[in-house]
Amino acid sequence: MRAMLRKMFWHYLARWRWRVIAKLLEGDVLDVGCGSGGLYQYAKEKGVRNYLGIDVSDRRKIKEFEFCELDIESRARELIHGSFDRVVLAACVEHLDKPAEVLKWCRTVLRPSGLLIITTPTPRGQKLLRLIFAGGSEHTKIYNKPELFQQLQSAGFKVTQYRTFEMGANQLVVAALR
Repeated sequence: MRAMLRKMFWHYLARWRWRVIAKLLEGDVLDVGCGSGGLYQYAKEKGVRNYLGIDVSDRRKIKEFEFCELDIESRARELIHGSFDRVVLAACVEHLDKPAEVLKWCRTVLRPSGLLIITTPTPRGQKLLRLIFAGGSEHTKIYNKPELFQQLQSAGFKVTQYRTFEMGANQLVVAALR
């Protein structure tokens, strides 16, 4: 019963995150760390032109979008060509060992007028996740607002929007090229 409640809560949070992100989607979208592909449904409803999901393994529940299985932290990311209006890292950056490299790479695939969209747990959210999921976490780094802004600035982005959501447990950062 407890495992079922955790799973339901996890899916509720994911859908909330996808709805927040979907409001910002348009044009051609690259979803880095797309996981199950849940964001695709919202992107499709929003009418995005093209949608490419990439992840280290294929865990898609929805198979109707273009997908590339690769480790974004390896040189294999250079296989992704093209330019995108939106690059999304939803619940992704906190899992990266080399976030600075990935953020710099995002610059290379983002169109000049494009936006980078990131969601990641807040430190408060991480505490909540530990309680709900009995201490287990695959997160490499939890960012507070100044740390996240510094990472983005160092990678050549300027933050255009920031807010917390999910009752302060998660943060949304939208950034443009500088």
